[in-house]
Amino acid sequence: MDLMKILKDALCHDEKIIKESEMNINNLATQNFGGFLIELAEILSNEGVEKGIRQISATIIKNMIAYNQLFLGRYLQLDPETKIQIKNRVLSTLASSDKDVRRAAALAVVGNLKRI
Repeated sequence: MDLMKILKDALCHDEKIIKESEMNINNLATQNFGGFLIELAEILSNEGVEKGIRQISATIIKNMIAYNQLFLGRYLQLDPETKIQIKNRVLSTLASSDKDVRRAAALAVVGNLKRI
């Protein structure tokens, strides 16, 4: 599955496409939670990626770590190197040239201060 397409679909206005995107996001997270978060963090920190996709990446990171009932506690079980990669990518985004992306990254950090 192409994560960029899934994220674009999550921003769609069609409820059916959004639900399918949410299902795909949960499937990817279930298959490889740490790798999925790293990939989202890479998208978030990539200045060449469309703003909306970067913002939704930050939201998914925040929610997967702190709020999604399917994955609560999984972040804490990741190996330290994986957590460092995620944390460094998200924190690097705080220097983004786009204020909306910076805000999304800041919300991901603030929402997970105890975990990150």
